[in-house]
Amino acid sequence: MRLKNIIKKDYKDWYKDPYIYEKNTEGVYKYITFGEFIENSLGIAKYLLDEGYKNKNIIIISENSSKLMEYDLAISFYVGVSAPVSKEWKKIDLIGGINELKADLLIYSDNFTDLVKEVSKETNIKTLNINKIKPKFTKDLLDLPIKSQSKTAKIVFSSGTTGKSKAVKLSLKNIFAGFNSLKRRCPFNHQDSTYLFLPLNHTYASVYNFMYSLVAGYSIYLASSTQNIGRELLETNPTIFCAVPLVFNNLLEAYKDNIDKAFGTNIKYLFCGGAPISKETRKIYKDKGLNLMQAYALSETSSSLTIAYPYSDDLESVGTIFEDMDVKIDNPDKDGIGEIICKGDSVFLGYTDKSLTKRVFDKEGYFHTGDLGYIKDNKIYLKGRKKKMLLTSNGENVMAESIENNIKERNNNIKDVKAYIKNDKIIVDIYVVNEIDIDTIIKEYNKDVPKYERVSSYNIKIDSIDTRLKQ
Repeated sequence: MRLKNIIKKDYKDWYKDPYIYEKNTEGVYKYITFGEFIENSLGIAKYLLDEGYKNKNIIIISENSSKLMEYDLAISFYVGVSAPVSKEWKKIDLIGGINELKADLLIYSDNFTDLVKEVSKETNIKTLNINKIKPKFTKDLLDLPIKSQSKTAKIVFSSGTTGKSKAVKLSLKNIFAGFNSLKRRCPFNHQDSTYLFLPLNHTYASVYNFMYSLVAGYSIYLASSTQNIGRELLETNPTIFCAVPLVFNNLLEAYKDNIDKAFGTNIKYLFCGGAPISKETRKIYKDKGLNLMQAYALSETSSSLTIAYPYSDDLESVGTIFEDMDVKIDNPDKDGIGEIICKGDSVFLGYTDKSLTKRVFDKEGYFHTGDLGYIKDNKIYLKGRKKKMLLTSNGENVMAESIENNIKERNNNIKDVKAYIKNDKIIVDIYVVNEIDIDTIIKEYNKDVPKYERVSSYNIKIDSIDTRLKQ
């Protein structure tokens, strides 16, 4: 895909057309045009190149905003490696990410000023406020060379604290490889629009909602808050909406039999990713004429692997395999269930930790997903995880071992911890020798970790053979 031609075409054809909408301080949606966005992005790229950041790793911590998107595009297309991180990250996570990437620059929005000041004292990393520079654009910047599409352009951190998570390296080739398979299922164009609340540090949002809009030309409404999703869906009236099961379930609970009224009058495509949604919920949406399509992918596949075809009556699969992906089942059992492995242009370059990369690629070049399932009629049916991961309903993959070890290390009287999901919440069973103040331990743990790793409730068990046998 010739990305320079795409940027030039966007600039020429849609210069004055609305592109990114975000709410101002008065709660009113205002937009910047395609032309303004491209000019700002190229101006930022020129500034960063002039400052010596070519081929450097650059971390961005910010809430979703057009500024974040401008910096992300500028860095990943023209400058170096863009690594947006979760706004839930704590000091320990940010320092870990900086060390992992050997990052040269930390870009931040106003909401993270205090955090960045603390981090910079301990790391000596250079910092830049996202609003500090005024991008200077000249038309010759439209010919600014785009990086090699086979080199690392973005790094995405998988869910979990930095000490346990994996830094996924994606090239521009990886990122845009899934576009044609997606468009084959869901034709969209410049008249379409999407409402985006998903965090842009995830590939689900950054690739499918953001990067692909540069090719198709649809506009983007940024959510002002996840608390306002229901109201703003009606206000923005999008044709495309991407979400996770938790959101679709919450909307169904709120609207019940009127769920078809939840998305406005223009909705064409509802994408559900991050985790499988129940077949019962899918059926209700389908019966109401809503085109809810289940998708399955990982950060390691640039969020491209399977998506259901529109109006498919299959309520159990996680979608049809993308036509440009080679997917098979490794070591299937008598029922055809085994580990899902894949190969294709969407598959990532590797982790920053080379030893981890070696573990997940086999000699034939197939990436081992760690997910179990089977394939029938070119569709994937998931059957669980090979490794112990907690898949929350908001799409976060949380390493159970990370939670368990973190809590266990806080007190010598804790002999074991078992973490699991129940009713979309993280629950832990804590095995102790003597009674201790578990409540304080859990409160301290919850303060130290991102929101998606927090424990909702716990059960205290006196460690003994009897209690172990009852597990």
